[in-house]
Amino acid sequence: FTASPDRVMTETNSSTPDEAFPAVLDLSRNEGELPPDECLEGVLANGPALLRDYVEAGELEVALAEYIGTRPEQVLATTGGDDAIDRILRYHLAPGDELIVPVPTFEMIPAFTRMVDAQLIPVEYEWGAFPLSEILDRVTARTRVVVAVSPDNPTGAAASGQTLIDLATALPEPVVLLVDQAYIEFADEDPTAALLSVPNVLLVRTLSKAWSLAGLRVGYLVG
Repeated sequence: FTASPDRVMTETNSSTPDEAFPAVLDLSRNEGELPPDECLEGVLANGPALLRDYVEAGELEVALAEYIGTRPEQVLATTGGDDAIDRILRYHLAPGDELIVPVPTFEMIPAFTRMVDAQLIPVEYEWGAFPLSEILDRVTARTRVVVAVSPDNPTGAAASGQTLIDLATALPEPVVLLVDQAYIEFADEDPTAALLSVPNVLLVRTLSKAWSLAGLRVGYLVG
């Protein structure tokens, strides 16, 4: 998939709360055009049989691994990106543990944190300036997960790959860095390969946004 710069620019929202802020992209729904025709060929060829049966994810995970340049055993297909985030937080957070996240953020991150009875530690930041030092200052003995949404929902800001690597490597064990990459296909930089070289990084991606396939509920976790 190749994002169209012209189309992205046409979706720029010029009405911001403060003229000091640059125009912000509206990244709240599905930003791709229509799904590619080849995504629908299997449904049309196989008919109802493809839709009524429970699927095995092995072939999909192989294809996703090839797409992002990693090994299939590093990929777990999930029911949308939400499911990937939910699984990570259920695995790494116990009641009383802490999750640190810059805010505002994707609404399901606070929701899933509450569901495991963990504490969300918000870090306020100005749009466009990722709060690396502020996050590290909030890390305590109870911190288990730090979340970075990049490109960010809802601000549209993106942290550089080096910033995310610096954050991950500065975190003490056993803290993991969850990077939500739902909008990575729209970013100027894709730091996936570099991030996967850091053992405490978990990436969440989806087919809902750039691929316009939200109705299929296909996400994946990479680590």
